[in-house]
Amino acid sequence: MLRIEKNRKILTAFGRDYFTKKEITEIEKEYDMILQKAEEENKEISSTYWQEKEEKLRKRLVKSKVNVLFYIHDFTVPYDNNFMERLLRMIKSKTKVSGGFRSSRGGERFGNIMSIIKTSKLRKQDVYKSIGQIFEGKILFA
Repeated sequence: MLRIEKNRKILTAFGRDYFTKKEITEIEKEYDMILQKAEEENKEISSTYWQEKEEKLRKRLVKSKVNVLFYIHDFTVPYDNNFMERLLRMIKSKTKVSGGFRSSRGGERFGNIMSIIKTSKLRKQDVYKSIGQIFEGKILFA
């Protein structure tokens, strides 16, 4: 999968924003082959605990093949979700430090405010101006 992502970046650098049907078919065949090999190797594991873990993971990867490989069909879809995980980390830290929010409304307000701040920073806009424009009734992120 890392090799596929590397190839995707190379193609993007050369102005191509898609894999050909043949390339997609090859990638999907290799994916299936790896999962088939995993099934064969799983039989050699002596521990039933690890056999069950591997089997659950393999079945989940087979079942969600379309979702796992979606990024090869659409280059606008990121390879991983690290960006979103970094955004959510701040909320998780907040709940760990304070033990959570006193009400669901407070959590919702916190989420809304942080959404405005993070979106403003992402779009390289001044956060204070963005908040001021909201109070003026202007639409910011259409």
